[in-house]
Amino acid sequence: MIKDFETSLKKMNLIYFKSRHSFEIYKSISIQSDLSNPLLVHLMYVAFNDSIIGLEKLFSRSESQRFRILKLLNNLKKNGGYNSLEFDVDCIEKWEKRLLEFKQILDLIKNLRDKHFAHTDNDDSYGLNTSSIDYRNVVDNSKIEHLFDFTKEVMIKVYRDCGLGMLDLDLIFTEDNLWDLIDVRNSR
Repeated sequence: MIKDFETSLKKMNLIYFKSRHSFEIYKSISIQSDLSNPLLVHLMYVAFNDSIIGLEKLFSRSESQRFRILKLLNNLKKNGGYNSLEFDVDCIEKWEKRLLEFKQILDLIKNLRDKHFAHTDNDDSYGLNTSSIDYRNVVDNSKIEHLFDFTKEVMIKVYRDCGLGMLDLDLIFTEDNLWDLIDVRNSR
């Protein structure tokens, strides 16, 4: 059971880490004033796609999604599968209330995932495509930042309070250093 718990946390951390890095790439490219380079537009699209897919996995309400925050919280409750870890129930309740505050942005993320990124055979109600940069204004970046911050908070506390040690979720690259990393690679 504990091994399953650790495996789930590691998978959730991987989803967080990949989608958070993708979001940093997306933000860095999306604020550029000149997006005439089709490669940049495509990279921005791919990074945005990865961010949305990752967030939908972490915040999904679907039972079929194994590595999601709500499932983790339910398993940490007194009647949950990881109840032997005796996690702070008040903290879980606080987090569940905060999840309710994210409903609007989570619904938008689910719709983007379902109607634009994951199911391309359906009509896209957003009218977005990889050659369009209009989707930069579909989602408020600060609301996505709140979701990532919440995820980081949950993961760090669960890791620490369940005796798994400290969890380092510092990003390798951020909006502030991404272009420096790209410039270094171009100078070789």
